[in-house]
Amino acid sequence: MFQHNKQQADHLMRSAIPLMEKLDIPPTPYNYGIWYEYASNRTPELNKVVDTALRRFGSLPAFVSQELFSEFLLSEEFQHAHRQGYCIKATH
Repeated sequence: MFQHNKQQADHLMRSAIPLMEKLDIPPTPYNYGIWYEYASNRTPELNKVVDTALRRFGSLPAFVSQELFSEFLLSEEFQHAHRQGYCIKATH
């Protein structure tokens, strides 16, 4: 994820932000990560889910953004550690 040089990252940023503005999507970390990846076209399944959500909702609701971010952008190791952290907190 996000393994681009500055020129590539700048290009993707210039592609992602106008899409977000057009759809009135706030530039939160979740949203930016999703639209950056969407603009890269590296994850066809993410693009398919985003396109489906856009047809269904006319935008990308926050609950969809958070789910997509977790599913497609967070590494499995981070997801596992995050879940373990919640389990540890819940036991105290």
